[in-house]
Amino acid sequence: MTNDSDEVRKMRQEASAVRRLLATRKEEALVLRSQVEGLTSTYAEVEAGKDVDSRRLSGYGVVLAEPASPLDRLVAKSKIGGMIAERAEALRRADAEVMRLGTALGQLSTCPNCNGAGTKRRSEYERDDSRIQARQVVDDCSLCKGNGTIDLD
Repeated sequence: MTNDSDEVRKMRQEASAVRRLLATRKEEALVLRSQVEGLTSTYAEVEAGKDVDSRRLSGYGVVLAEPASPLDRLVAKSKIGGMIAERAEALRRADAEVMRLGTALGQLSTCPNCNGAGTKRRSEYERDDSRIQARQVVDDCSLCKGNGTIDLD
């Protein structure tokens, strides 16, 4: 039984590491989503010719002279558009990583002993005078106790 306990302990450690990474990636995705929304809003304001707070623009590394010429606005839109594309791609990657890690976490909880079935099959042989008869016996898995999953919390 110590092998089972060692295996479960290792699974719990791995699940804990995956959970930490998953939390980090979710936070990164949240920050990126907020940045994309802010940049998109700023882009729309610049495109509409509205006055945009220079502190907000400088936070993005964009300087827009006052009064802004059409060329200044075009340059600002181009820079902001590039940042939107860059952050949107990073967000797509972060979301994909969140999905992958979530799937991995689910797979980690599947019992490796019975592959999630909750049972193990074994053969027993009964001998009688002139013949041997095979019989299939189904037992609950000793690792997951018939559940098919391991509690990794």
